[in-house]
Formats: sequence, C-alpha cells, structure tokens
Amino acid sequence: PGLTDGPESLAYVAATSALAEACRARGVKLVRFELTSSYERYGTVDLDSDAEEITLIVRAVAEKFGVEKFTLLGHSTGCQSICHLMRTTKDAGLIDKIERIVLQAGVSDRDWYDHDNGVEVMREAVQLAESMASPTDLMPSDTPGTYGVPTTARRFMSLAGRNGDD
Repeated sequence: PGLTDGPESLAYVAATSALAEACRARGVKLVRFELTSSYERYGTVDLDSDAEEITLIVRAVAEKFGVEKFTLLGHSTGCQSICHLMRTTKDAGLIDKIERIVLQAGVSDRDWYDHDNGVEVMREAVQLAESMASPTDLMPSDTPGTYGVPTTARRFMSLAGRNGDD
C-alpha cells in the first residue's frame, strides 16, 4: 500500500470487493497483508525492510498453503516496494515463485511533495535532512512532506530527495 494506506484502507482489495470475488471464482487465493510500513508507520522504515517482509510472507504462504505461483499487487508506494524487491533480491527461488506483478497507482513521492509544498520548500527540507547528525534522527514534525508522521532523515531523503530509494 501507499504512504498512510494499508490493506483495510483500500476498498478494491476488501474481502467483499470485485477483485476478491473474481479471485474466488477462479480458485485463486487473495492474501492481503500489512507491512511494518503500512499506515502511518512508513516514516521509520525503508524499502529494504518492505522487501524483506514481502519475501517472508511469500515464503510463509508458499510453505503453509502449498502455493507455487504468486501475483504481487502494489498500490502507490507499494509499487516501489515490489520494484525494490525484484531489483535487489538474490533469491532465485523467490523470483521463480512470482508469476506476475501488478503496479496500481504508482507514484513519485518527490514529485507529489514538490507539487503539494513547492519545489523550493522541499529543497530546503531535503537540505535539513542531509544536515542532520544521524540518518536515524527524526525530522521536525512540521517538516513539509511528513504530514506530522514521525519520519527519519534517511526515509525523508529517500522519499523527497533526487534519486532516492523511493
């Protein structure tokens, strides 16, 4: 899911959604999961942790339910999590299990922040993040683009800086 989203905030993946009904009709399991970065917890984690959690979920579902092939669906920032997983994983077994990837509403957080707050304001906020003593220090809560969510300097630069991980 995207920033501030999670499986319960996305109606199109609800247990009663058209997607869920279509999956049931085809005998496909729809597994919704919540990452540590879901909802307003995204500010203190990174794409590496998302990729690790997705890997663990795929392995657990494969083992427990005997599922051999997966389609991963990412929404908004979740698209970046899936792309990061596929770009960085060294697990050939995991790659073999992923049959399809659906990227729904993929976005550039940096472009959105620039649009929402202004390019110069965001440039100054990124400079503040770069100047912080430690990448794990929290940005001030009034930093544009954090929307009051506790956000580390590293995560902020990843989301708002040029060529960031996100």
